[in-house]
Amino acid sequence: IRSLDNKVTASLNIFGQRITFAFKTAVRMTDFATFVKAHMQDDVRALALQSHKYEGLDVKKALVQIDGWQRARRKLPAWACTEGIIYPVHLSMEQCSSELTARYKAGIVDAGGRMADLTAGFGVDAVMLSRRYGHLTYVEQDEELCRIARHNLPLLGVDSFIFPMAFPIKLYQSKLG
Repeated sequence: IRSLDNKVTASLNIFGQRITFAFKTAVRMTDFATFVKAHMQDDVRALALQSHKYEGLDVKKALVQIDGWQRARRKLPAWACTEGIIYPVHLSMEQCSSELTARYKAGIVDAGGRMADLTAGFGVDAVMLSRRYGHLTYVEQDEELCRIARHNLPLLGVDSFIFPMAFPIKLYQSKLG
């Protein structure tokens, strides 16, 4: 735990991933992970209403992880079973393909060579498509989703990918000359 400008930052190992959070007051390093694990099955709305009870804990970030895992359990079961997955905000979880849909999409394209997902989002389609291609280019304009995917893709067995730091339209225009 380090104190910077009257804020306390803590790096925690959550589901096998090291994440840094800022807290208003000092908390033990295990409080965030303990909170998330203890409340994985709980109603996130009820937890949000009780957030005042957890002073010093970034309850909003914890609720994103709890809600993401709960949604993944139904929509992305292999992801929910993978230790260390970081989940994005609610909207991104709603917009991503299900595992079943992503598998279907991967099954209707020719295999081999290179592939680019120009609106990769949380990366569900990219993961399934990458299994049919030798190389994956993940393109997403949301920097937080890029950070999450950069962490999650290797956990899901995708080891041949690149992340160009450009918006999809800029990447496309640069290829046109």
